[in-house]
Amino acid sequence: MSSSILYIVGDYPVTSEQFIRREVEGLVRLGMNIDVAPVCLHGLAWNVTQSRGACRLFRRAWQALRRDPRSPTLRHCLSAVLRAGAWMPRAKHAQHLHAHFLGIPALVAYCLSRELGIPYSLTAHAHDIYVDGCPECVIRNAVFRTTCTLSNQRYLSARYPDSPFELVRHGIDAAQYSGPRSSYRDGIFRILAIGRLVEKKGFEHLIDACALLRGGGVPFSCTLVGKGHLETSLREKIAQLGLEDTVSLVPFRPHAELRTYYLRSDVLVAPSVVATDGDRDGLPNVILEAMASGLPVIASDAGSIPEAVRDTQTGLLVPQGDARALANALMRVQHDHVFCANMSGRALELVRTEFSEEVWLRRLQCLFTSMNDRTASQLE
Repeated sequence: MSSSILYIVGDYPVTSEQFIRREVEGLVRLGMNIDVAPVCLHGLAWNVTQSRGACRLFRRAWQALRRDPRSPTLRHCLSAVLRAGAWMPRAKHAQHLHAHFLGIPALVAYCLSRELGIPYSLTAHAHDIYVDGCPECVIRNAVFRTTCTLSNQRYLSARYPDSPFELVRHGIDAAQYSGPRSSYRDGIFRILAIGRLVEKKGFEHLIDACALLRGGGVPFSCTLVGKGHLETSLREKIAQLGLEDTVSLVPFRPHAELRTYYLRSDVLVAPSVVATDGDRDGLPNVILEAMASGLPVIASDAGSIPEAVRDTQTGLLVPQGDARALANALMRVQHDHVFCANMSGRALELVRTEFSEEVWLRRLQCLFTSMNDRTASQLE
């Protein structure tokens, strides 16, 4: 059995972060010994010994962090230390810590590493890169760092030039999404969108595009699968535009059910935007899953989406926030079936070659293995 790795995450499992679950399960299939520490505060048990340890840990961590120009606030540091203290008993049995996200999980890994002398590594995603940021000492002291897109890698390389980030994509197993597509004889064009109901997903622009389709006499239905704090405002917008009979909001479904949605839809739309606070998507996994299902994809040019959606080759790319361009792309998909079939074929091939789950899991496994080899040689 390989050495034990403790994965430090915010919560687990989370519907919108299935890529972490798939990564953990994939590494276990490859023979790695992975434990998961969700460091949200829900249900964490405390005792006097842990409290004393947390106080000592807090002093050590804060002394290091306060010297960093990107130091977190005292509140964030205290939050990270409390969570680290709660997980310290389990962390003592690990040989390595790996944190997903540069926010609280990275700080927890850093605190535990300083207290227990265990090496740690990091994976950066989106909000944690462009909004939260991270103290430089937390980045610098990681034995390796990864991120899931080229645009993230370029940004992080510029921000932390002495602490390189490796590209490790969130791949998928395309075979899991294949299957016969549903054919409908009612003439209704079926639009699908999936994601959290937050600003960066840009779903308000999809609703505006649906209003344009309605005005153009296009028979369609739009299903938006997701949950989030913008649900009320999106429902109000749907009602204001008189789209209640064609646009429906559906709560998040178990990931296994999404395959059915892909196979019975005509197009997936990912209308992401850069949010007002700078938050943005990396490359939403629903895009890759739709491509693997043979479903045409229309997406905006925000974030890292163009790394998979290559305009007219593997999907249609539109300017972010442009409802008219989105409506035009939807009408093109509705009318040109041959073009879409060719585009979907190229998209499937892209997923199989450049986003293979097996390839990227083995890349990550190699990083862990080489880190373990270096650690072992240092101990000899």
